[in-house]
Amino acid sequence: MANEEHLAQLKQGVEMWNQWRENNPEVKPDLRGVDLSGADLSGANLWMADLWSADLWGADLRGTDLSDTNLWRADLRGANLQNADLSGAYLWRADLRGADLTGVNLMGANLQEADLWGANLSEANLSEANLWKADFRGVYLKGTIVDLETSWDSKWKLVWQILNQRVTGLDLGEADLRESNLWKADLSTANLINADLWGADLREANLSGADLWGVNLGEADLSQANLEGADLWRANLGGADLSYANFTQANLTEANLRGTQILGTNFEGSTLTAACIEDWDLNSATNLNQVSCEYVYLKDDRQERCPRDLNKTFAVGEFTKLFQPSLETVDLTFQAGIDWQAFYLSFEALQNEYGSENLSIFALEMNRDHQLIIRFKVSPFIDKSEFDIIANQLYNQRLSSIEKKHHAHQKLEAKQREQALKKNANLVEVIRKLASDADNMSIIELKEAQ
Repeated sequence: MANEEHLAQLKQGVEMWNQWRENNPEVKPDLRGVDLSGADLSGANLWMADLWSADLWGADLRGTDLSDTNLWRADLRGANLQNADLSGAYLWRADLRGADLTGVNLMGANLQEADLWGANLSEANLSEANLWKADFRGVYLKGTIVDLETSWDSKWKLVWQILNQRVTGLDLGEADLRESNLWKADLSTANLINADLWGADLREANLSGADLWGVNLGEADLSQANLEGADLWRANLGGADLSYANFTQANLTEANLRGTQILGTNFEGSTLTAACIEDWDLNSATNLNQVSCEYVYLKDDRQERCPRDLNKTFAVGEFTKLFQPSLETVDLTFQAGIDWQAFYLSFEALQNEYGSENLSIFALEMNRDHQLIIRFKVSPFIDKSEFDIIANQLYNQRLSSIEKKHHAHQKLEAKQREQALKKNANLVEVIRKLASDADNMSIIELKEAQ
């Protein structure tokens, strides 16, 4: 497919290639379908080159002149295109997933149906570019340059506007913002009623005072986001990462928090009545102080109400007492070293005894005497002094059992060696006897011959 002469010229290096291009300005390089994955082509003159369906996966194309090139269906995954010139380039259905397009010039380029998932377009110029049906999932568009001639789907235009044209109290009711990158976006007091933000990146975003009734934030990343005073009535937060987010005074009535990660999350003063908290993942840094809650559901679809009695509700502060985790630890010191097999077996037995949800390994440390310390995180309902005794007993039992098996194995090996030596001794005797008989036979035969 490609012109072999052109490919041979390129393989001589960028300096030789650029000189060849300068000496042959009328030649339009034919590099269709070539494998240039991982190649260093930084600064190369590829103006008007035909790179149709070329493999440029992971290639270094920094500062490369790719203006007016044909990159139809080219594989540019993970390629470094920082400050490259792709103005007027034809990138229809090109694969640019994870590519670094920082500062790239895509002015007037055709990126119809291109896959840009997770690419970095910071400071890129998309003026007059055709981006119809291009996939911008996970693409951070802060600082990206566009103009009125930029043609793209309304969803991604909206994402760009949120990040670059902040308007207080933005109306985003029922907006489709699935899998969009809204890192550090300012959405304070915005109307997001029934909006779809499934899988969106909202790390460190400001959603304070936002109206989030019925919003879909399933699988979204809201770590370190500010949702102080936000109204999340009936919001879906299933599987979302809310680590270290601020939900103080937020309304989470009937919210779905199934499988959410709330490590270090601040819910102080929030409302959690009728919320589903099945399998939520919290730690001692999670703040549930002064939470207002009449009852919750321990299973999805409003199943397993707590308290079970429909006529009862939590007393003031009762929810916090029941669900606020505290950091309880127990240390086991192994003065004479550790047998990891015995420890593993004893740890399995401990989890069977207390339940895996109530027991985990928190840390491994070495004290000043170079003794190993294993620190367990245990449920506050576990008697720590009892746990210490049982843990040591189980470890010593497993260690003793392993040592007995080891000694038995050593005995068996010793016996087998002894038997083998006896057999060898017998064989030596047989050989000696046979050798003796052979000498006698030789002497007899010799006399007879004389």
